[in-house]
Amino acid sequence: MAIKRQTIAVIVAFIIFVLVGAFIIVRIAVIYRGTTGYANVTTKPAIECAGYMYSITNIDYSDGQLSFMLENKEYSDYEIDKIIITTNETMEEVNVDLIRGGEKQIAVEMAIDREFSVFPKGCQIYAKEFTVR
Repeated sequence: MAIKRQTIAVIVAFIIFVLVGAFIIVRIAVIYRGTTGYANVTTKPAIECAGYMYSITNIDYSDGQLSFMLENKEYSDYEIDKIIITTNETMEEVNVDLIRGGEKQIAVEMAIDREFSVFPKGCQIYAKEFTVR
């Protein structure tokens, strides 16, 4: 009887050990996937967006229309397909289809209180901010 109890105790302890080990392994896998997924989502756009080289000049805002000259620099890594213009209240997506080394006059009807930001689509961390008078 004593040997049966010891055997049962060892088997139960082994099962508990296996279950705890499996739980720990699953938790580590979940944490690893979560952190690498977050790093891939945030790092990849940051690296890719650094290749956009553009300038904005001749800013004018009157009668509810914002206009400016957008230049995609020759040394930019990418063409600019779309830009996003944001204010405190609104966000406007504009198709520009601007090749490297090209420039284009942009005109958008939107209400601007004082400040607005412009950035290529998906690259908000590299937004350029401006103030209108």
